[in-house]
Amino acid sequence: MKLIDQMLLELTLFNGDQESVAKKIIQILQHVADQQKVERCYCKFFDNHAICNISYEWQADNSFQIENPIDLFNFGQYEWALSQINKFEVSAIESIHNLPTDAYPEREFFTKNQIKSMLLVPIEIEGHFGGIVGFTTFTNEKKWSQEDIEVIKKLSAVLKQIISPTYRASISERHSIPSNYSGLSVISYICDLRSLEFKYITQSAFEVFACYPHDIINNKTLFDYFSKEENVDFFQQITNYVPNISYTCDVKLKDSINKIKWLRNSYRICSHHGKHSIQGFCYDITDKKMLDLEHRKHRAFLEKLIENIPVGITVKNCDTERYDIWNKEMESISGIDSKNALNKRDEDIFSEDFLSKKQANERKVRESYKECYCQEEEFTAYDGAKRIITNTILPIEFENKLDSLLTVTQDVTETVEKRLELQSAKLKAEESDNLKTQFLSNISHEFRTPLNAVYGFSEFLKSNKSISTEDRDEYLTLIMQGAQRLISLMDNVINVSKIESKNISVIRTNFSLSNMLNEIIAHYRFDLQEKQKNIELNLFVPHQSKEVIFESDETNIRTIFDNLIQNAIKFTESGTIDIGFSIEANKNIIFMINDTGIGIDKEHSQNIFKLFRQSNGSHTREFGGVGVGLTICHKIVLLLGGYITFESDLGRGSSFLFSLPGNVSVVDLADNNNHNYSHVDIYSTDAFSEKWTGKTILIVDDTIHIIKFFKAFFKHIKVNVEFVHNGLQAVERCRNNNIDLILMDVQMPVMDGLQATQKIREFNTKIPIIAQTAYAFDEDRMKLLKAGCDDYITKPINRRELLFKMDKYFWSKK
Repeated sequence: MKLIDQMLLELTLFNGDQESVAKKIIQILQHVADQQKVERCYCKFFDNHAICNISYEWQADNSFQIENPIDLFNFGQYEWALSQINKFEVSAIESIHNLPTDAYPEREFFTKNQIKSMLLVPIEIEGHFGGIVGFTTFTNEKKWSQEDIEVIKKLSAVLKQIISPTYRASISERHSIPSNYSGLSVISYICDLRSLEFKYITQSAFEVFACYPHDIINNKTLFDYFSKEENVDFFQQITNYVPNISYTCDVKLKDSINKIKWLRNSYRICSHHGKHSIQGFCYDITDKKMLDLEHRKHRAFLEKLIENIPVGITVKNCDTERYDIWNKEMESISGIDSKNALNKRDEDIFSEDFLSKKQANERKVRESYKECYCQEEEFTAYDGAKRIITNTILPIEFENKLDSLLTVTQDVTETVEKRLELQSAKLKAEESDNLKTQFLSNISHEFRTPLNAVYGFSEFLKSNKSISTEDRDEYLTLIMQGAQRLISLMDNVINVSKIESKNISVIRTNFSLSNMLNEIIAHYRFDLQEKQKNIELNLFVPHQSKEVIFESDETNIRTIFDNLIQNAIKFTESGTIDIGFSIEANKNIIFMINDTGIGIDKEHSQNIFKLFRQSNGSHTREFGGVGVGLTICHKIVLLLGGYITFESDLGRGSSFLFSLPGNVSVVDLADNNNHNYSHVDIYSTDAFSEKWTGKTILIVDDTIHIIKFFKAFFKHIKVNVEFVHNGLQAVERCRNNNIDLILMDVQMPVMDGLQATQKIREFNTKIPIIAQTAYAFDEDRMKLLKAGCDDYITKPINRRELLFKMDKYFWSKK
């Protein structure tokens, strides 16, 4: 150490030319290197950070060649080195590992030049950075001692004292010193702090500013190139500076030809003899900035895409096993907010059952580096909601290493439910198709069987004149039964059509339950007599001395009873069928039909209200039918706001109950002119003939065979029958006011039945009008009643029903 001090003293006193001084400096550098056991000792003086003008160095072994040694201190890419220089502090780098992890250029420089250790001291000249003194080792890493630091500081001070005059001479020139370094992209500048005027700038300014240094120095300010509005941070730092503190920021530049560029600017505020200046380095980062902006643009796009894509997206870091991405859809699927998922492990988020499956699938991806698709599986969200999801796990590689796992999660709950619904609908459609095929087959059989009787016996009677009276009556009875069966089948087909098209309507009126049930009982008692079946039909009603008036749809209720009673008769060989009703406390009416027939087994009982179903396939063959009657009953009961139930024991019979809501009132029999038809013989017209004597009936119809039918129908009844052939004639005839009842056809020439009824109601509201129509749908019935008809009877006309209705209206509108 004493020897070094002595040599440094001799150097300060040495008086010789520049060449002699240079030799003396190199000798001292060699001696210092030997004493401090370093392999390279050097000093470099920089012309304001950019161009190296003065350089001395000694190196023990020339096999270690420094490539472009100036690079480390001249290029702005070495940001960490520049920041150390601006601090004017000693930098002791004992190993490449001492460099910061983000000092990539410096690390690359150490590696490329096989540098093990480095000790640097910046030289300050007149308040500015002027150069460096450094020690370097190539073979071994060196732990820099306090003695090393003191030696290099003394060396720096002596060299500064000796070389400063030469350095100042260089600064005083025009700063356009030609050299091999004049094209460097890093720019060094000095600006006056108060005026912001450029006082010095290197030759490399032309590439960035599109101006030569002599056009800039003392002519331009920072404001000429850097917009204050677009470089707020830079100008705020200058305004609020702290002396001798280094700053770095990116600035936006508009050069002399209005081209936009970006510069990385490192600077500090320096003071010398009371003057403040900005001393800095800057270099062009336009390409890097544009790349960064493009990267940020793409990143923003990807973030927006990931956040709004309609599938769950998660990314898990394979090193930390924590989540870096958890998008909005994943929040919805899992019920977990991204704030509670990011930077969390699987164990903190998922249940054990789901986690074990998830980890097993991820293990496949980690081992194979191939994506893994996970089939549909149940998943319970954080809020307890059950979902069905699919997961696709994809590996993300970086530098040939598995970096992350990307998982795409889809909530397929609705899809699976719809698929199951479609499968169920497909099965139901196939079942319905099979049932409809069976229905068409059955209905074909059911229609052809009675048609065979009607057509066959009619043809036989016409072609055989000598047939006996007994055989003739039997054949006619069979023809009538076949016709009745065809009408019943047609009614059921029409009702099925109404059900399928949801075209059943409700028309509520007040009517007598006792009268309705008496008529129904009378009809089916005669039906049983004709079929010679040993079945007793009983009627049970409350208030037998009174009349029960019910507000509901009489026609639809009759349809329910017809189907239930026909079913009971069909499946009862002998025994009893009980029909009745009771009044509940809430004014609902409960109707019942009990039979002692074959009953229904439990296996088939759940299907009896379904369309085209029967309790047993063998019954279809034995008892006939198309399997729609109970469905019709069920649908109509629901339409009327009620419900229907049944109980049945196989071999013991069945009991059907249906409840309907409506207003109920109980009146005296005399007040309602009750007529009981349960024991009237409809083939004997004497009872009606005596009651109707002197009545005048107007029949409005244009069809010849219908007119002939009515002439034959009323031949043995003591009534006056008049015929007209269109609605206009009917209106004119009714003006005489001596008609007791009108049978009105609907479809006629000149004026139809609806128009005629409306015209008649304009001057006569009391005369009963019963429409006769081939239309069978509810909307047709509603049109008839709305036009002013009191009732209607459908074709083909049932003699019994016509007599009952005529008698009812003869006495109801006296």
